[in-house]
Amino acid sequence: MAGMGDPNEIFVPPYVVTPPRRRDRARTAWIVTTSLLVLALGASSAAYVYSNNAARQWQVRAEQVSAELADMTAQRRQVQGLLDASQTALAGTKSALGEVTEEYNDAAKRIRDLADEKARAADTVGVLGSAVDRSRNVAVQLDQCVAGLQELQDYLIDIDSYDISVVLGVAEEINRGCDQAQAASDAFVTWLEGD
Repeated sequence: MAGMGDPNEIFVPPYVVTPPRRRDRARTAWIVTTSLLVLALGASSAAYVYSNNAARQWQVRAEQVSAELADMTAQRRQVQGLLDASQTALAGTKSALGEVTEEYNDAAKRIRDLADEKARAADTVGVLGSAVDRSRNVAVQLDQCVAGLQELQDYLIDIDSYDISVVLGVAEEINRGCDQAQAASDAFVTWLEGD
């Protein structure tokens, strides 16, 4: 060990802790307070920005949902229009069926009357058979039309369960069948009046 007078020895003064001065304390308190205020201001700014962004996102979502609701309402109105039109068509078809049934009954009566009058003539047997076949054909077609319209009404009552294009396709097919039934009925009546 080196002695006291050794020139290679490093002198280390004793560590002395001096209490902070009052001015240093005030300065430290000011720095800490200012830092805390800056952090609080930053946190509140971040919270404001976050809440503002969240509010914008909710507003955009609300506008999207509102637009979707408007589209769904328009589709519901369109489907309701189709349902109303189908119900009107069904009522018209039922009315036409009533008329055709009366015509059928009248025609059947006329056929019976003609059968009584012309039973003796051999050539009328084929005509009467044709009339019965035609009247049966007309009745079957009209029954199919009514059944189709009732099926369409079932689709329209629960329209949300089906694709609109499928329902429209079914409606067009049923309308074609009803048009054919009406044409067959008209042709039958014309044929009856001609004989």
